[in-house]
Amino acid sequence: MKLSHKWAAFGGVMLLLAMLVAERDGANPLPVLLLVGLYLLPTIVALSRRDRNIGPIVVVNLLLGWTLIGWAVALAMAVRGLSDTKRHDRGVL
Repeated sequence: MKLSHKWAAFGGVMLLLAMLVAERDGANPLPVLLLVGLYLLPTIVALSRRDRNIGPIVVVNLLLGWTLIGWAVALAMAVRGLSDTKRHDRGVL
């Protein structure tokens, strides 16, 4: 599955979740979308950077993200810099 297809599926799931919660509560879905997006920010960052360690980042984010420490660890894993050899291997340089 291409990365763009994954993004589309991810966005669709987020939108569906926000609409279901908003429909049930009779509220605006925008705050729910923003909170879900903030909660999943480490996963979104890792996907956008095409990190090779996406699996551990997603697991830490989903299972421990509800704690501030787990969320911060997942975000740190997602934004850590690439070494020069990894950049060269990926053609970033």
